Amino acid sequence: VTVNGILALNNGTYQIGNNNLVLTAGISGSNAIIGGTASNLTVGGTSTSLALPPITNGLNDFTLNRPNGATLNSNLTVNGTLNLTSGAFSICANTLSLLGAISSAAGTLSGGSSSNITIAGSGASANLPAVSLNNLTLNRVNGISLGGAGSVGGTLALTAGTLTLGANTLTIAGNSPSRTSGNIDASNAGATLAFTNTSAITLPASVFTGNVNNL
Repeated sequence: VTVNGILALNNGTYQIGNNNLVLTAGISGSNAIIGGTASNLTVGGTSTSLALPPITNGLNDFTLNRPNGATLNSNLTVNGTLNLTSGAFSICANTLSLLGAISSAAGTLSGGSSSNITIAGSGASANLPAVSLNNLTLNRVNGISLGGAGSVGGTLALTAGTLTLGANTLTIAGNSPSRTSGNIDASNAGATLAFTNTSAITLPASVFTGNVNNL
């Protein structure tokens, strides 16, 4: 279903079901959209930034193809692919959980001091675009790679998998990282791990896969 005008969410909820919902204009009202593991949502068009309503039960694929971007107003789980075709996807004071792939063309992620991302699921490793966050949780055995500079002002939780810096900078500015079985690969010649904490922190044992190139 493609909505070229306004999607009015004034009474009741809109259930996507096993379908694709494409929004090219705006939304009125604040009632929820009901998604699911087979529900796909695309935000397109050239209108102003779209403030998304609460989306319950998550989505399969989410595609952002709007130069003026979109903004989360609640936590969101993307079980399939996060497609950042164009525009900034603003997390705001919410948690974005990514269980599948990440595809970024000209799109970006916009975080902040209260924005959280969780990388989970059993999918392949993916590239996380440049983003500043409060908390970053890695709970994916196949890990994640930075696709640009990353900053964590709260807690980096390494539950499972390897966070690979590549030729990028990871800045830790908050609490001591927590670790279950995850770790950090900072061995690339262009990798930099920066600490800008105002107070001392403790690095967990075995937090690095090997040597750290720049610290």
